[in-house]
Amino acid sequence: MEKAEENLNTQEVIRELEKRHEARRRRIFSAVFAIIFFLVIGTTFYHLNEKWSIINSAYFSTILLTTVGLGDLYPTNDVSKMFTIAYVLMGVGTVLYLLTSIAAYILEEREKEISIRMKGIKYMELHKKAGHFGKHFFEKMKYSRKDLK
Repeated sequence: MEKAEENLNTQEVIRELEKRHEARRRRIFSAVFAIIFFLVIGTTFYHLNEKWSIINSAYFSTILLTTVGLGDLYPTNDVSKMFTIAYVLMGVGTVLYLLTSIAAYILEEREKEISIRMKGIKYMELHKKAGHFGKHFFEKMKYSRKDLK
């Protein structure tokens, strides 16, 4: 009875982790799309309003969103300055959100890997207690169980 309950709990945990994983992937995709959208908006605005080339406009938009701020290009009229204020406030937050989402995704994957390895260690300890047969059995199983790799 306990083993069935343990398997059910494990399956619930796995389903929950998969839901979180998928939600993070969607958030990362949304953030990447938002950043591309912001870059296109900024590039278009600066190209039309400041009369910069597409390359310079894209360069300036990227410099702003990454908060590098080299100072080689800068807005020259009041409309551009007001746009830049709003652009930076919204765009930098989006970039930070993307980086946070990617870091959370990487940490979750690492946590999942550690959890699988810990299960493998527990599995190994149980079978080593069974003596020579347990060790032989574990060696055979470790190459056939995909989740231990």
